[in-house]
Amino acid sequence: MPTDRHPVDHDEARRQAGETAEVLFDGEIPDITSGVAEVQTSAPGFAEALALWLIANDPSAQEVRTIDAAALTSDLTAGMFLAAAVEPGAPFSVTVNGSPMTFHGNGIHFHIALDTWMPVYWWYRLSRSTQSRAAVNVLTRDQILRDGHWARHRVHMYDAFIALDNDEPDWIDHVHLALETVGRPAPTDGMEAQYIHKPLLHMLIAIDDDNQDAFTDALVTGIETHRRYWTRNEKFAADCEGFTSIPLAAICALAVDRGLTIAVESDYLPSGLIAPSWYPVMKGSVG
Repeated sequence: MPTDRHPVDHDEARRQAGETAEVLFDGEIPDITSGVAEVQTSAPGFAEALALWLIANDPSAQEVRTIDAAALTSDLTAGMFLAAAVEPGAPFSVTVNGSPMTFHGNGIHFHIALDTWMPVYWWYRLSRSTQSRAAVNVLTRDQILRDGHWARHRVHMYDAFIALDNDEPDWIDHVHLALETVGRPAPTDGMEAQYIHKPLLHMLIAIDDDNQDAFTDALVTGIETHRRYWTRNEKFAADCEGFTSIPLAAICALAVDRGLTIAVESDYLPSGLIAPSWYPVMKGSVG
């Protein structure tokens, strides 16, 4: 199965990046600073879309504007969850691309859930930002999982990541439980479970075992299944999320922080974001 990236319409990627940047910088971010708290939930999505469209044309994420967009995504996704822990309307400061920005508390709302928490975790692992780490841990398990409609393997993944970040040795037990429950009937995309989540779990097990060969094999599988998932139809093949794999990159960053090597080159892996120290206001690293 090929591991090279599926075709990208580079002109379309540039157009989408330009339009997304205009919405973000001319509307979303000014609205945040003027106290429109609701925008704090939409701006992270625009920031991530901008980063992904830029990565489509800069797959190794080496250009300054790509790195800036990635840092902005890490900061704004963190801000959304930090705001959920603050009393509605109360101002507080979030560092955004190295400068303080005033956010306002939102309290818990319907945008705060497991499926919006996971990108916060991916970008935290890539940026190694202490601010993003705080966002990952700021809410309780019950607050994140409150609606109860999550596939069991995703809940185990959440438990594993929280335990890992808090140096709890049983984190890997949650990974094995997640692997055991992948594919069981649940309200989720079965292809996403098998093609996106399952390779991540095998990568995590290899990291815990300090097994370089097993990690590389799992990563290759993850790249192959990522391509299969994102090329299943024309709509998916044109989605900016499919031109790179932020989840694979995040687990690769964890592997690097744990002393393993990324022995695979692919345009699906933004190597510039996997290596440490790209985040402009990085205050420390975690592993």
